[in-house]
Amino acid sequence: MKRKKIILFLAIILIFIFVGIPTIKRETKEFQKRVYKKKLLESSNFNSKNQIGFENLPYFSSEPIPGPKTDITFFKGSYIILQYPIDIPLKKAKEIGANSVSIVVDFDLLKRGREYWSERKYEIINAINLAHKLGLIVQLSGGFYIVEKNITHYIKSYEEYKEAYIVSVVELAKIANEYLVERFEVSREIDVVTSRFVEYEGWVEHWDCWEHKKFVKLIEEFAHKLFIEVKKYYNGKIGIGFCEPKKYVKLPDYDFIGITVYSGGEPYNMARNAIKYIYNARKHTGDFNRIKELVLGEVAIGWLDEGIELNSEQKKKIYNEFFYATNHLIDGYFVFIDFPHPDEELKVIAKERYYCNVVI
Repeated sequence: MKRKKIILFLAIILIFIFVGIPTIKRETKEFQKRVYKKKLLESSNFNSKNQIGFENLPYFSSEPIPGPKTDITFFKGSYIILQYPIDIPLKKAKEIGANSVSIVVDFDLLKRGREYWSERKYEIINAINLAHKLGLIVQLSGGFYIVEKNITHYIKSYEEYKEAYIVSVVELAKIANEYLVERFEVSREIDVVTSRFVEYEGWVEHWDCWEHKKFVKLIEEFAHKLFIEVKKYYNGKIGIGFCEPKKYVKLPDYDFIGITVYSGGEPYNMARNAIKYIYNARKHTGDFNRIKELVLGEVAIGWLDEGIELNSEQKKKIYNEFFYATNHLIDGYFVFIDFPHPDEELKVIAKERYYCNVVI
């Protein structure tokens, strides 16, 4: 009798492990999705006739929604850090006349497991599908976020650091391919990503990394490895971004290059500094018989300029000079109209430029 009770007890435990726990996990995830959709619906006010096209958007679709079929010759884009709720920055992109968005996905470099990316996947595909539903071309960009500044506490070598980054970017590339993303940027700032561990290794300070004799070689090796791994899973255009392209970097594999454009503490030199970066990129980024596109991203008078007082007219003048000086040298912009706070002047100027047939 005691033996039967033990067998019955063990059978109940096994049923709970193999049936009960998976069912609970599945129901919990479904509940979380329903809550997310409800919050998204409430925050977005999808049924409001005052919002551009949002009455026709799905709450959430797990099926890929294709983007527009038209080819873009000049990117009039909006730069968006993936956030909740995602429909608000997408709506603002439509309001300024954008034809494209660069959606940046920052990820925790120390969390590389399947569970982490299965949780992130829902918000990423929701952003992609919403953007496509609004008729926007999507560029998905890899960023990174590290919990502790000194990552050498957790990652002991440059090779381990590089592998951790590649694993995360590949997961992102798989999502991009499955959900028909038109452009994939393996890193928004490959020089910054590379410099972080160089700095932590004690070789040189972050802003002086370009002067280190090994730095360019490290970028080239890192960029080449990223391209090879991403190409296995992603079929669209593949690009790579820089913060400050200061020296020759051989990048024969990539389709496009992005350059970050903050005014870098010098808002009045925003146009001049951008032109310097553009010429550096055109001169030093490799075989332009293949790399035909050069776009400027994160366009803004950013957080580095918070200590500088600028009135609205001054900011508009800076932005007008910037667009006028750079548009004929590049293939498009992704403007950062919500960083570090809503930038009404950039929104106004970008809207004026984007609604023209040509950005001049």
